[in-house]
Amino acid sequence: MQPSIDWSLCVRHLICPLCGDGFEINGRSLTCSQKHTFDLAKENYVNLIPGGTKMPKFPGDSKMMLQARRRFLDSGHYQPLVNTLLELIHKFDFDNSDGPETAVLDAGCGEGYYLNQIQQGLAFDGCYYGVDLSKDAIRMAAKRVGNGRFVVANIKKQMPLADSSTHLLLNIFAPRSPTEFARLLCPNGRLLIVIPQDNHLQALRENFDLLNIQPDKQALIEKQFAPYFKLKNRVHFKFPLKLQGGNLFDLVQMMPGQRGSQTNAQPLTESQSIETEANMTIMVFG
Repeated sequence: MQPSIDWSLCVRHLICPLCGDGFEINGRSLTCSQKHTFDLAKENYVNLIPGGTKMPKFPGDSKMMLQARRRFLDSGHYQPLVNTLLELIHKFDFDNSDGPETAVLDAGCGEGYYLNQIQQGLAFDGCYYGVDLSKDAIRMAAKRVGNGRFVVANIKKQMPLADSSTHLLLNIFAPRSPTEFARLLCPNGRLLIVIPQDNHLQALRENFDLLNIQPDKQALIEKQFAPYFKLKNRVHFKFPLKLQGGNLFDLVQMMPGQRGSQTNAQPLTESQSIETEANMTIMVFG
């Protein structure tokens, strides 16, 4: 069992998914005023999906996809994205940014790579939350981000966080909900959405049976979010990738369209390589 973290410092931001009341810490459980109780797992996360909730057929990424993503990201291939995110975030001016009043939320956190990088790169000691529908992802994230609070929940529906509780909301290659993000973000808070551009990893997509990127994705998202947010900034950037063997295999396996299937990537050998380009957009809303 990994060392426990003190949830009492940050429980103020969480709400009961059944009644909407706040939580108090009761031993290794979160309990609201209506006595709804949710136990903290030994891996230091909490499942706030009420019992009996109908789950999607594929509740988040598979363990194979998560493991491939961790290996690939840990190799540093997407470090330019992390650097760009931190450059943008460092320009923000958060009130009360030196304590648990400040909440950072990664909605669709996956295995925790980005939240871990952001936490290490920021100067303030706030409350860092990761929310994902995949229990496997949350378990991996909780083991990685030692001071994070991780929650199993559906980010497409109402998340178990209080209104106006979030100062910095990250949504990196994940599903999104304009109304829910608007509910969560506090005044003067910032929402950062990262999406692939139409030509992201084009050479890779041409060589493997991978899903195409939704056409005009950026314009569609900006239209969806326009009633709730003001677009503060938009950053397009690209960087080259030369992939070989294991890294190439992992990138193919972690992408949409590869769930549970290794048929396209399995024949890869250490001698095979491909050169492609990552093309991404970061949208900053407030």
